[in-house]
Amino acid sequence: MLSREDLYFRLLYLVPNAKFSFWPKDGSDDDGSKKGVEFVIVIDNWCIDWDKSNLNSCPTEQEIKNVDVLKMQQKLQLKIKQQRNTEKANDLSLVASFNIEKKTNPTLEFSDYVDQLETDSAAIKNAEATPIGDV
Repeated sequence: MLSREDLYFRLLYLVPNAKFSFWPKDGSDDDGSKKGVEFVIVIDNWCIDWDKSNLNSCPTEQEIKNVDVLKMQQKLQLKIKQQRNTEKANDLSLVASFNIEKKTNPTLEFSDYVDQLETDSAAIKNAEATPIGDV
């Protein structure tokens, strides 16, 4: 059985912005009547209420299981990075420091600059967390 998170991300990967709800199939509510749902799709022991407003139909169990997890994770990481970059682009001090750094490295991209800052920040936090006697 797919985990709750795995099913959720696979459905959104196959049908971006889809509206749906789902719950584990327990045998007592397979038709959704107790949840006030007209039509329930049962996939891999999950009951899925696929909203009628979705333009695409609910993916089949085979389509869901055939999702390339690596591609799905890469797409998710790219989306997270794009959201981070959009948020960080509003930080004037960060943009100013990027522009100064770009003068010495004209090929530097903003995303790469923020990646390096995050790496450096994590390294500093790890160094601070390591007791001096453990070095």
